[in-house]
Amino acid sequence: MKTVVLWAIDSDEGRRALERSLEAREGSARWIDLNQVEFGPCVGCGGCAKTGRCVLDDEFTDIVAAIGGSDRLVLVTPIFLGVHHPLMKKAIDRFLPLAGERFAVRSGEMHHTSRMATPFAIVGVGVLPEAASNGEAETFARLIARHAVNLAAPSHASIVVRRGAWDGVAEEIPEALDRTERAR
Repeated sequence: MKTVVLWAIDSDEGRRALERSLEAREGSARWIDLNQVEFGPCVGCGGCAKTGRCVLDDEFTDIVAAIGGSDRLVLVTPIFLGVHHPLMKKAIDRFLPLAGERFAVRSGEMHHTSRMATPFAIVGVGVLPEAASNGEAETFARLIARHAVNLAAPSHASIVVRRGAWDGVAEEIPEALDRTERAR
């Protein structure tokens, strides 16, 4: 499987655990550290609806193309009040070129059609501060499920890690990858 990892954490904590799991399955993945990418926010102009290409000409244009051609997208982000980091939100907003200009009903709701012949599966990996509540973990899992519906993902999984406790989720990472691999 072709996997793209969007990394929005400002340290390498946990990266090796995730790399090992991905390497065991597919040899490698394309890692994109959003902290190192220069890109602007979606301006909401709708220009990509007709062309499938963002009007902003920055580093993220090629990243969106790589994501659209992947089999699995892994979103690794700190969790703030149950949702992803603002840097990850800025990146997800730029996924709009992957959507078609028409709409369809999916899961009883109106969504853009997909430009992708085979939409990618999504794995959300959220990192909670030590003092965060379990409610934040539940909200993050629902958010990843909503992204899956919106992007027409064939499958999704979410993992929540407490900061500094990556060893405790060593088994959860392969299980999440398995869930998104079987559905392909």
